[in-house]
Amino acid sequence: MVVTRVARGLVGLIGLAACSRDIGGSGATTATETEGATSDSSSHGSMADDAENTSPDDDGGPALPPRADEQLCRFGGWAPGLLPPIELEVAFDDLVVDATAIATGIDAGIIWVATGQGRIVTLALAAPEAPASEAWVGLQTDRVTGLAASGSLEHLFVRFEDDGRATVVDRFTLNEAGKLDLDTRVRVLNLPHAAGVRAGAGLAIDANEHLVVPLGDGAVEEEFGPADERADRRGSVLRLDVSEVSASNDAQPAADNPWPDEPRPADEAWAIGLRDPAGCAFDPETGALWCVDVGATGSEVTLTESGANLGWPSVDGPNCAIPNGCSQLDVEAPDGSYRYGDDGCGAVGGAIVRDGDLLDGVVVFGDRCSGEVWATDANRSAIVARWQAPARAFATDVDGTVWAVDAQGRVGRVRVVPTEGVFPLSFSQTGCYLDAQTVEGTPDAVPYELNAPLWTDGAIKRRHIVLPVGETIAVGDAGELEFPEGTLLLKTFSFEFVADDPESLRPVETRVMIRREFAWEFHSYQWDETGTDAELLDAGKTVTLPLDSGALAYDFPSRSECRYCHSAATPGPLGPRLDQLAREVDYGHTVADQLQAFESIGLFGSALPEITPMASPDDETAAAEARARAYLHSNCGHCHRPGGWVPPDLDMDLRFETATEQAALCDTPTQYDIPWFPYDVRVAPGDPENSAIWQRLSTRGLGQMPPIATQTIDPRATVVREWIAGLPLARSDADAKVACLGRVLQEQRSSGF
Repeated sequence: MVVTRVARGLVGLIGLAACSRDIGGSGATTATETEGATSDSSSHGSMADDAENTSPDDDGGPALPPRADEQLCRFGGWAPGLLPPIELEVAFDDLVVDATAIATGIDAGIIWVATGQGRIVTLALAAPEAPASEAWVGLQTDRVTGLAASGSLEHLFVRFEDDGRATVVDRFTLNEAGKLDLDTRVRVLNLPHAAGVRAGAGLAIDANEHLVVPLGDGAVEEEFGPADERADRRGSVLRLDVSEVSASNDAQPAADNPWPDEPRPADEAWAIGLRDPAGCAFDPETGALWCVDVGATGSEVTLTESGANLGWPSVDGPNCAIPNGCSQLDVEAPDGSYRYGDDGCGAVGGAIVRDGDLLDGVVVFGDRCSGEVWATDANRSAIVARWQAPARAFATDVDGTVWAVDAQGRVGRVRVVPTEGVFPLSFSQTGCYLDAQTVEGTPDAVPYELNAPLWTDGAIKRRHIVLPVGETIAVGDAGELEFPEGTLLLKTFSFEFVADDPESLRPVETRVMIRREFAWEFHSYQWDETGTDAELLDAGKTVTLPLDSGALAYDFPSRSECRYCHSAATPGPLGPRLDQLAREVDYGHTVADQLQAFESIGLFGSALPEITPMASPDDETAAAEARARAYLHSNCGHCHRPGGWVPPDLDMDLRFETATEQAALCDTPTQYDIPWFPYDVRVAPGDPENSAIWQRLSTRGLGQMPPIATQTIDPRATVVREWIAGLPLARSDADAKVACLGRVLQEQRSSGF
């Protein structure tokens, strides 16, 4: 049996593997880690006899010491440049049920909130306990979808769906108390449409009385409308001059719109290419317009300049919907976007913060189902909160403070959550390592290893998990792991700069994942050339490592790049799952089952289910299919899975738990044309040279897989070639499917996790 030997405290992270990464660990060896260590073939809980699980220096003691009663490895405060967490400071509690829009007149002490039943509620800041004033601007079937107050607070513009069959914008005059005078209604816009179509939402007005009205593409479900055609209002951002409106339908196109000489409605448009906009907002400092659009597979926010094409229907968020690519299209890429996970369904918002605090200049918007709140600017985008009651609308007041209303009808200010401590800018300030050269962790850092690690150009990786004192990892019914808030996952990447010379080993990077209340947070530290300390990076970068085998371009991922793989489908750690952790490890003084060692020190909050270990790609005693599928899972499966960072229609699923016949592999045509890869079948049974998967794994450069985080071909990838070569040659499509059934692997899966 081959085991991995670790020193107590040898570190590594699971989570970040340079974006494509984190399902795995290392493909290299050290005196304390044997490359490709073979996993125990038995299920967890059925270890072999003690005599078979001892090393020559086995002292019979426990594999791991008791958990520390003090946390020495710490990351306090908030990292510079990182978007900080926010919260809702409630000013009005449970007042507006079914809220859909909000507008502010803070200098007059007024906030307006609209509802889905044609109702406008006026709230007075001076009397938050007083009954709210209400005005009905339509029938109960007339859902209000946008509010905007003029700069002088003379008028309030109200957008609603007239019985669900027309998008209507009316202007009302406000009295001194900020209440609507219903007798002053003037119709600014009336756009009939079919019932149930995507009509869009939101209103915004700038200092020059230019009213912005973002419109949906007028389609339903999977259909799409003419959003990229200027001659059609659908899918456009209208920009109208309402400074001289005195009668119904008297609004005119803004004089400086991008297409003033084209016939209407093109002259009304500021931008095109939206699917179902949730709203637009002006930056009160710069005047720039930001728009939030609800896509088919995710939502996005984009700085929307004059004449911009936001891409729909050719592009959905960052994803191209055209089979041969979108590189020739003149469209704006979103500044921030997110995929819908299990509980996401589409954005609301947004509003721009201009209060001089840590979020100054960012757009805040939220998901109306999951409760996630996002913050985005031109360089950053991240989840900054997960509210129990999801946000319904956001608006910015004259002081630059963002206000929000949530699903419980509460209205309040959005503010940065206070934090304690100072975030460590140098790794030496974290208290996590006793010895950086050997990556020896502090007593609260528990080392762990994986069965099928990710390849990172031969890096030697050391991983640790640090749990808050007294906390445990929750285990779900299906064996999924839920790490408590405050968990730290560390992974250090080291290289032997002279091959087979342990004295030349030094750390290059340490990645840190921190479990916050609302999301996982990613950080990267770059070690100096002496390997004595590392500095926190605020952006991604590439450096050249002078290895004796040749110069290696090494990538440090940015925080946003880490989310390529830690996406909606897998937002947290990818490596530490039970079948990856189910293995024997040589702890130096004893060999032990890793999961049993974890259980013995109380890492888990409940008993573990029966687990079938994931195969090690290097385990020659394991079935060829199991080894190949484990390799594909660790190096490809984080993206190639439902909801992963691949085009939404890409049907290949490379997770280890997905049966091979359901993975869309064998004798399955490729879905996209790649000119430099003339292979039209993913896996051709018996023929790796004509299998697209093998060709891309064995290539570096254009078309390589994984597409990032690796510059050299992994010699262990040959397990995939050997598996394909060993498949029976297919005489028909049916034979090809049978050839890939993988009965041995199916039998293994049926016996456990």
